Amino acid sequence: MTSDGRCIDATCNDVTAGCVPLSIMTCRSNDKNQQFIHKADGSFSNVANSGCIDLWDSGAGPEVGVYQCDGGSNQHWTINANDIQSEASGDRCMTYGPSTSIWAYTNAVSAELFVNGESQGKKTVPQLGHVEWSPSFAPGSIKVQAYDSSNKVIATQTVTTTGAPSSIQLEIEAGTEGIYADAQDAALVRYL
Repeated sequence: MTSDGRCIDATCNDVTAGCVPLSIMTCRSNDKNQQFIHKADGSFSNVANSGCIDLWDSGAGPEVGVYQCDGGSNQHWTINANDIQSEASGDRCMTYGPSTSIWAYTNAVSAELFVNGESQGKKTVPQLGHVEWSPSFAPGSIKVQAYDSSNKVIATQTVTTTGAPSSIQLEIEAGTEGIYADAQDAALVRYL
């Protein structure tokens, strides 16, 4: 279970055909589709359907699904401190808690991400590229600091999560006769 009350759900009509991707949904107590056994060979077997969590290469890119247990390395996972890492592909992980991919584009030499003041690591920025992190989500702020070759901070960007929603008021500015939900209509809308 993640910190926001969501669970991996391996509901699958036919594990011999497989189901991709695994669903993430609200946790339901005693739902066997959301219960897994980590076996000695490193596989995670679902209690409801006996399928295994599988690193699935669909051709469009690897995804994590549930498939009939076959003993392949794509079904073997190692539990580390903050993630569950695929033995078939060392760069594919499932993280504890919901993670968010954060990308930073900069022409600096390196960049460091902070989540609520805690460093998520400093990374070297490839020329004309970006760096990315996948920390677990936490409300608060994220900050990226960019460094030059002498390790001096040359830029900082901070983003803060919003508070609780209150209200929003909108008014149609043009097209006052209404908006039709026919995928063909458009109108100018003004925030009040």
